[in-house]
Amino acid sequence: MENENREFLVRHKVETRYGNKSIAIYKGDILEMPCDQWILSAFQGQYIPRGTSPWLSIWDRFVGKSRGEYRPGFYGTPSLIIGNEVVVSLPTEELFGQQHPLIVLHLLGNEYSRRFNDDLLVLRKSYSDLLLSLKVMSESGDLGPRIGMPLLGSKHHRYGIEAALKAQKSFAEDALQTVSGLNEIIICAYTERDAEILLEAYHNLMNDQSTISRESLQDWIVESIEGMYSKIQHQSEDFENDEVIQGMRDLITMTKRDMINLNDIAIQARSILEAWLNDYTNKSSKSTMEMMIEEITAMTGRPNRTTSYLHSLRVLGNTASHRIGAPYQLTAEDLVTIFIAILGILEISRDPKMHLAK
Repeated sequence: MENENREFLVRHKVETRYGNKSIAIYKGDILEMPCDQWILSAFQGQYIPRGTSPWLSIWDRFVGKSRGEYRPGFYGTPSLIIGNEVVVSLPTEELFGQQHPLIVLHLLGNEYSRRFNDDLLVLRKSYSDLLLSLKVMSESGDLGPRIGMPLLGSKHHRYGIEAALKAQKSFAEDALQTVSGLNEIIICAYTERDAEILLEAYHNLMNDQSTISRESLQDWIVESIEGMYSKIQHQSEDFENDEVIQGMRDLITMTKRDMINLNDIAIQARSILEAWLNDYTNKSSKSTMEMMIEEITAMTGRPNRTTSYLHSLRVLGNTASHRIGAPYQLTAEDLVTIFIAILGILEISRDPKMHLAK
């Protein structure tokens, strides 16, 4: 079921020795994000429910009392994860109904902010402590596979959202590459305006110039992809792989925004293809996506036309991922190819021979 309180924006793939992981950017309430655990920021030891802070959302949802009843220590005694107070965990499992504790980064008022007159240095050192804390928590079994956090550092420091995102993205990549049990980090923008600025900052960091206005699309492209929306939604109703289905819903959402990014869409579509192939084919370290597509084709006896669309989806995703060295850039027409391939995935999945394969 779709959640109206969150909207998927983009997924950034991170290649690690543990396999492919990702940084996902969403719009909405951090408490609505599809994650196992949250990382929130706070002034040293102050978790007061006020303003637009996530601490207010937490208080209203899980506590439900008058905000004036908040007292220091309400969430329990903070645990020092690596021996200092920059990063702590709070014993909120029972209150939140989660298996893992809440992680708090004391980004303001911590020991680094008292020692250094350089906000960016304070942010980087704080992230360094957060990274070490995640490693320690992973080893003790206190870290979930998917963690969510708001964009940190942009509102209370003297640098812009792009600098804040660059630091957070660097931290997230390091965490995913070095913490084995961590699979995804979600970064959340609360409002539509925040989401627009965050997406623009992300694309600037990625040197991505493939964002176009949806209004600029030719009518036949819009009619083609919109005509496939309902077919995808209908054919996916009895589909068993939740990851693939959610990926398809996110893909449709991405193409409905006023400003759409062709590379983001192609990368998202390729991740859907990869998840689907992994569900049906013989997975081995030597198997490439090209080989797995051919295995599916041989298994079902599908015509070359279907195989061609699946390969096109793979190639478009690879082109988007390696855009700087790519021989060509994606065009709006590629959107139609992407959605035809997604329909092809659903149609092949209905083949009885595919069910025998599982």
